[in-house]
Amino acid sequence: MPTGGKLIGAIVFAALAYFISDLIKPLLVDSEGTRLGWFSPINAFIGLCMGWTVMGKGAGKNYRQSLGYGMTTLAAIVFWCLIVWSGYKMILRSMAMRYDGAM
Repeated sequence: MPTGGKLIGAIVFAALAYFISDLIKPLLVDSEGTRLGWFSPINAFIGLCMGWTVMGKGAGKNYRQSLGYGMTTLAAIVFWCLIVWSGYKMILRSMAMRYDGAM
């Protein structure tokens, strides 16, 4: 059921993920000319989903529980962003035949 707490959690964590992604972009550019066009929007979408599902269910609790839900949401955002981008890189390398075999 959509609530105001879920909406605010989704918006705040999407904005936070977008801002943090923009901050770390200069650290990810290498000599190969890495293109990071969709990096921030995809991370913001992940932040939106995690803010809605993880933080949204903790709306209306006391400050201590809200802080715990916020830290859990941040950990979930980092986890899913790492999974998405490492999986993307793995698929690109696999399609370029960079891996010799399964092991």
